[in-house]
Amino acid sequence: MARLILAGALVAVAVMALMVGIGWHWTKSDIDAVAELQQLRDRATELSITMDYATMLRPDAQVFADLALDAEALALDLERFPERSARLAAQQLLEVAHQARAAGETLTLLRGTPIADDRLRLIGQQMRIYHYDFVEGLRALLAERHRRVFERMAWLIAAFVVATLVLLLATTLQATTLHRRLFGPLAAIDGALRAVAAGATTTRIPALRQDELGRLAASFNAMMDARAAADAALRLSEERFRSVVEVSTDAVSDWNVATGEVWWSEGLRRSFGHDPSPMPLGENFWHRHLHPDDRDRITALFEAVRGGDAGSWHATYRFQRADGTYAEVRDVGVILRDGDGRVRRMIGAITDVTEQLDLEGRLRQLQKLEAVGQLTGGVAHDFNNLLTVVLGNSELLRAELEDRPELAEMASMIHEAADRGAALTQRLLAFSRRQALAPKPHDINAIVRGMEGLLRRTIGQAIEIRFALAADAWPAEIDGPQLESAILNLCLNARDAITGSGTLTIETRNAVVEAGSMAADLDLAPGDYVVVAISDSGKGMDSTTLERAFEPFFTTKPVGQGTGLGLSMVFGFVAQSKGQVRLYSEPGVGTTVKLYLPRAAIARAPTDRSESAPLRHAARSGTILLAEDDHLVRQHAVRLLRSLGYGVIEAESGDAALAILEGDIPIDGVLTDVIMPGRSNGKAVAERARALRPGLPVVLSSAFPGTIVFDTTDETFPLLRKPFTRDELVNKLDEAFAAAVP
Repeated sequence: MARLILAGALVAVAVMALMVGIGWHWTKSDIDAVAELQQLRDRATELSITMDYATMLRPDAQVFADLALDAEALALDLERFPERSARLAAQQLLEVAHQARAAGETLTLLRGTPIADDRLRLIGQQMRIYHYDFVEGLRALLAERHRRVFERMAWLIAAFVVATLVLLLATTLQATTLHRRLFGPLAAIDGALRAVAAGATTTRIPALRQDELGRLAASFNAMMDARAAADAALRLSEERFRSVVEVSTDAVSDWNVATGEVWWSEGLRRSFGHDPSPMPLGENFWHRHLHPDDRDRITALFEAVRGGDAGSWHATYRFQRADGTYAEVRDVGVILRDGDGRVRRMIGAITDVTEQLDLEGRLRQLQKLEAVGQLTGGVAHDFNNLLTVVLGNSELLRAELEDRPELAEMASMIHEAADRGAALTQRLLAFSRRQALAPKPHDINAIVRGMEGLLRRTIGQAIEIRFALAADAWPAEIDGPQLESAILNLCLNARDAITGSGTLTIETRNAVVEAGSMAADLDLAPGDYVVVAISDSGKGMDSTTLERAFEPFFTTKPVGQGTGLGLSMVFGFVAQSKGQVRLYSEPGVGTTVKLYLPRAAIARAPTDRSESAPLRHAARSGTILLAEDDHLVRQHAVRLLRSLGYGVIEAESGDAALAILEGDIPIDGVLTDVIMPGRSNGKAVAERARALRPGLPVVLSSAFPGTIVFDTTDETFPLLRKPFTRDELVNKLDEAFAAAVP
């Protein structure tokens, strides 16, 4: 009986062994498939890392090309599996490859442009979406294979159980051995599988012996490790995307065309003040906040993009902020389409470029002003030299022709025209901030009061002039005559803006500009300023005129009644004085111009005009060394000096003048141009003259603006500015001789 039992047991064991072998063969193929899928999963993880590297750290066309090849190779390997989930996952990989090639083309064609960066970012987002769908498909395939493994393992477990029962009938030792070697590991595997099915991600099977079950456990553990790594990589990718969106000030949007849902990033709140929470379906938030003048154009543009086959768009328009104001924006995005070309999603980023466009406009204006200034400074020298000759000779002609009225009148006309040319040059220099200023502490109220009589005579009786001068007004550090000219210009503009009767108000007050928004709005350095405000009740200016008011040669007056340099001159003078001009105007109401002038460090009593009366040197005799490179100016200066009683020694350059000074020729004074050819300029000649002959009177002359010649605060030598008259030459020579008297 025992033998029969043993024989039956052996037969049963043999049958069971055959069945187990067949089952194990089937299970082994599924286990190998799981292992292969796990390798594909590892490659998918490497693909994700490469994708993140290419899109976030080092965009490179070759890296994107390699990424596309890897994705296609992985898709080809997946197509060997017959399951539907494998085919779907392979399709997602092909989409990743397509996006990678698109990224490479973007880098090749658009590298270094803002569109390239935005498009790469959006392509990277789309690749991650496809990669995520591929991972989900791979998970589904693994789950299906696991199920088959589990089913066959269950069958094997049943077979092993039956075989174990048979063997238990034969021998307790065999049953014990089977329990130790088979049922324990299987229980561990079963428990791990159940834990995974319940959603656990940290389950691992303890290390088993190096047999089939051990390899199965090792494959299971490796699969779980790969899954954990893939999950970590996915979380990292999602965190990176979230971080990029959160730190960006751009308003990123994701519009699901099929459902109508629109997602906005926090940039919508940061840049425009709107709540980015999900919008109710059907509410076209973006369309409602387009500027009415831009709405039709932008709507037509986006409809054309949607109806075509484009994969991206870009547009500029005005978008309304939460406070009701409008921002200039640049909108770029990508379009995701299905296989039939229909739009599925539109992902875009709106950037506020208001400040950028404003800075660009200001830069263009500054470049325009700088160009005019450079032209003015270059022309001023030659023009002033010519005017010196014209003014001087017309003055001499007028004196010589006093007994011939008709010719004297012609000489006067020449003199007047040349004088107007000199004034025009001075206005251009004031506009371009290249005029020579002599800033000193001045009582602004005293300057305004001193102009009252002139203003009343100039403005006329039909216009009432009002004064609102602050009693505690600070002294200002400015060039007094230039401020008088600026005030007169503004008052004349106000007179021309008033039709019939009206009022003109001149006001002074103190202003403290604090650091922050106030200084930024006024474009001033923080500090103390004196404000001179000139207001009129004239016709005012519209927005277009207001924007161009300070442009050189722009005028609303009829031809022949204005040069268009009045406000430009005021602007240049105030800016050169380290102040600022602000213009406020409204059609039908009037205009106010405010001059912000820097407060003087020390107070100074107003200078009596009698103090600046010309000095007179009693005896005009002796020899003057004249250094002038311009032939006509030199001839004219020689004639003037000799008519005053001086002897003249001529020098055509600074080097020639130095050679004369270093000789033994008696010289009683020096008149030298500042800018001359050769190694030595006029200032070098003046300094050398003082060193060789201490106390020698020296006068510098120049047709260039003072800011180009040298620092005009250096009052060591009197400066005679061209064009000059006979009286101005006399005054400067007398000043130099008086200063040189011991």
